[in-house]
Amino acid sequence: MPDAPQPLRFYVPSLEPGEEWWDVILHFQSYPPASVEASGNPPICSRFELADNIWIEQLDATVAKQISEACSARNLDVAIIPQQGHTLAFVRKSRLPGLFSDTGGLEELAAVLAMSRLVRPTTMGIRNAARVAIVNGKVKRILAYQPRGALVDAFRSNQNDRDWLGFGDAQRLKLLMPWITTKELMPRRIHNAYWQHEYAVRTYYVDHRWSFVCTGLEALVHASENGSTYQFSSRVRKLAENEGISFSADELIAAYKTRSGLVHGSQFLSETVQLTDAEVNLYDRLEETLRKVLLRAFEDRTFAANFRDEKAIEAFLPLPPPSKIKKPAPAS
Repeated sequence: MPDAPQPLRFYVPSLEPGEEWWDVILHFQSYPPASVEASGNPPICSRFELADNIWIEQLDATVAKQISEACSARNLDVAIIPQQGHTLAFVRKSRLPGLFSDTGGLEELAAVLAMSRLVRPTTMGIRNAARVAIVNGKVKRILAYQPRGALVDAFRSNQNDRDWLGFGDAQRLKLLMPWITTKELMPRRIHNAYWQHEYAVRTYYVDHRWSFVCTGLEALVHASENGSTYQFSSRVRKLAENEGISFSADELIAAYKTRSGLVHGSQFLSETVQLTDAEVNLYDRLEETLRKVLLRAFEDRTFAANFRDEKAIEAFLPLPPPSKIKKPAPAS
């Protein structure tokens, strides 16, 4: 019986003087350069150190183009025409020379990228990700990761907001890096909500995003099997108020009803032909609430402890007694 195929190995015998190996995830912005400059909060340009061997910077335009082309599908006798401009990159100094087929660098950078979304939502995905040999600022060799079996793009509902990290965002992200570098375990419910948030932003259709976001919020507010709608509407409203976001009780009841219809397969939002502005606004506030609560939890371990188990949630977010419905007087 033939031996099982061995994983690809690519060894670099030695490094040239000045040669480094980087793991890179590129971001491209969809706005014209003038709008970036007019924002008053431009993208990170010069290198900003997040942790040892991990940083953000805007790469040389030629280097960014070479990496993007290596990660793109090839045309036949047709040039690849860039559609967007390079904004910034997450970079990690790699372990090479050594085993070339592992993707450990990408996994760590993807975790940094996911954490950055809590600070500033962007459309940065992992489609343009590669391991790159750099010699004195010039590209020597590129291995595109070509991710498979995962959602590699990211989407934002609010397209009018800036789609990049500024200096203040990077400073805030740097304070969160110990969660990445030490691989410290986060509280289980925070972890579950964080996973749902990341899956939501990598999903295009609002039918699925709505379910992921509501499930992420449920991870933070559900402490018993009874009264799911009441727990959701009461506790999410309180969490949102703490983050400066307003909901009415009716809005959150409607949001949870929509979530239930989507999860149980009884409806698609596309059946309404087009979402109303009010529905889009409701979704945006749900997603913003989840993002801001998660960010606060990662920044403040005392706050995160409020979600460690059901008893902690009940103590932190006690439910008001449900309003009594006045019954009509019996007929005489």
